[in-house]
Amino acid sequence: MNSSGDAQSASQRVEGLNDSVPTFLVRLRNRKLRAALLEMPRYFFNVMIGKQEPIADPEGDLLPGDAAARRHAKAVARDMLSNRRLYTRGLDRWVFVVTDQRGRLVARVPFKSCG
Repeated sequence: MNSSGDAQSASQRVEGLNDSVPTFLVRLRNRKLRAALLEMPRYFFNVMIGKQEPIADPEGDLLPGDAAARRHAKAVARDMLSNRRLYTRGLDRWVFVVTDQRGRLVARVPFKSCG
């Protein structure tokens, strides 16, 4: 059986699991840790450039709460600003629009506030 078949059969054994759960969680043997990670909310770090519609973050990140999501957005923005030669011009016009898994706005983090 291939690895995708293994993951599928494992995912069927985990109650309430759907396709949006990463494979590593399916295979995690520590039940308490797996339960804690599955309970963590997923945050999406959508990027808005100027007044354009935000560019959606399709995957998001599991983080323990809103404050952690804001810290993460600021840290990523700082990192991108420090490596601005790798990115397009105008990073100072970029804004992270952070939403949770229900679509609730958690924070707007302008890159220029993180430099």
